[in-house]
Amino acid sequence: MRLRIVVTLLALAAAPALARAATWSIGSNLGVSFISPDHGAHVTTFAAPGSVGGMLPGLRLGRTLAHPNAECYFDGGLLYSTSNGAHQSGLALTANYQWNFMPAARWTPFVDLGAGFAHNAYDSGGDDASGTSLRIGVGAGARRKAGDAGTLRAAVRWDHDSRATDRAVVVNPGGSVITFKLGFDLWLKSRQ
Repeated sequence: MRLRIVVTLLALAAAPALARAATWSIGSNLGVSFISPDHGAHVTTFAAPGSVGGMLPGLRLGRTLAHPNAECYFDGGLLYSTSNGAHQSGLALTANYQWNFMPAARWTPFVDLGAGFAHNAYDSGGDDASGTSLRIGVGAGARRKAGDAGTLRAAVRWDHDSRATDRAVVVNPGGSVITFKLGFDLWLKSRQ
């Protein structure tokens, strides 16, 4: 009970600082990934266009924070395919913190870090399996202002997925995912 009260008080204290500088963004990603599993054959797999089992495009929802260099964003991607009665799906969602070195400049380098999950599932006739992996990662890149309300991004990101199994079936062997991404963000200015 005391923990809830402390968390609520901290959230209420931080709310004015977040609201004061709040600017929201919505954007998209397109990229290519190189996947290298931790166990089994150490073969790097090229996957296009992206990072959930080789899948992007993705969607990004962000918000600036009280410090002018800081922003947070959710980055996600979804894959669904079906062929001859077999279904495969993948979902990845990460929460990230990004530090922009020169946010007022036309070009600025940035670094980010985040954590989330990657969920994979398949159903092929009588066989089905699904599992969720923990995903942690870091990235770096640069962005360029595009007009008054947009930014273009180019980045490279390294993520690590934990191993996921379902009834002794390996759904995700775990390993490294290196992704090269291009993206665009549309910034929605808040009314003050």
